[in-house]
Amino acid sequence: PTTYAESLLLISFHNIDERNEKAFEMVKRRKTKIERLQASNAYKLVKRTRTHALNSLDTKKLIAGIENNVAYGWEQTSNVVVRSPMANRWQIVLCRRGNKTARKGTRVTSCVYSSQIEAENNIFSFRHSKESRAARDRLDLWQTLARHESEAARESENIRQGLQAQPSNHYHKVKRAHELSSNLLIQQRPKVRRMNPRSFQFGARLQPSFCYIPA
Repeated sequence: PTTYAESLLLISFHNIDERNEKAFEMVKRRKTKIERLQASNAYKLVKRTRTHALNSLDTKKLIAGIENNVAYGWEQTSNVVVRSPMANRWQIVLCRRGNKTARKGTRVTSCVYSSQIEAENNIFSFRHSKESRAARDRLDLWQTLARHESEAARESENIRQGLQAQPSNHYHKVKRAHELSSNLLIQQRPKVRRMNPRSFQFGARLQPSFCYIPA
């Protein structure tokens, strides 16, 4: 049987566990609310034409630069936007905290760009420069993995296009048959070389004025 003091100790431990669980649930709800607000206030990229289209790697970097997902490696920066302080001038604005656990931060602005698209293209590099050394190392690792994925996807696409563009064996057979044919109409075609030994001017294309075929 437990003593009175042990019972009081167990009750206090139980109360501490309950308070810890409640505090954890409050932090979880607060974090979910913050993420939901950040997602609703996320920066919307400007629409682009084919002239300003980016490759696969730069597109991934642009998307990662405007998101607040810590999976990319961000710690001290968040809430990236591109604003126009004056006509035809654009700046990158973000919130930078003193450490990854701080709830408040200071506003940091970039240099001035001549277009909104130019500013968006530099979001990742600017935000990368404002992170801590450990966060920059994780971001560099993510860039390396993203680069390898883009190169692998490009190589597979090139292989697929090469297989599609490769002519079939039937094409080679028909081409060879036309080259060895003694038919005058086939030999007069512009892309057919005369490879028949019995034809006039072996190895050359038949000219319109030379229609004589020796017996």
